Amino acid sequence: MDEKINQNSEWAEEEAFWTGHCHYLLQALAHAMLRCKVWRLASTGKVFTLIDIFDFAKAYDKEHPLPEGQFYRTTIEGAIGLCHGAEYRTHWLFTPMEPGEERDALLQELQQKLDEMEAEEQKNQAT
Repeated sequence: MDEKINQNSEWAEEEAFWTGHCHYLLQALAHAMLRCKVWRLASTGKVFTLIDIFDFAKAYDKEHPLPEGQFYRTTIEGAIGLCHGAEYRTHWLFTPMEPGEERDALLQELQQKLDEMEAEEQKNQAT
């Protein structure tokens, strides 16, 4: 019986991820980053790049575990929200940044940082 429960739980977890329903902000970010690399905090408009939101999500997941019945939801555009039991009750946390020069500059800066991080990683592996 326990094996069947575990198997059903695993299927539910997998289904939740592919439908954009996640138990952790990091999972939601993994789903959202397929479509978006720069977001705005919905409440203030503060800009978060992929690196910024990744660091934020790691800390947030540790400090704020979700209560039973709540989940993070992502949209096809890359928005991330917190649902209180049902999708129609989504409280949007991060919305994709609108196209424009500012976003383009942030994406270019982000790519440079990622390239630097990759070069540093390769350098560390070589030594």
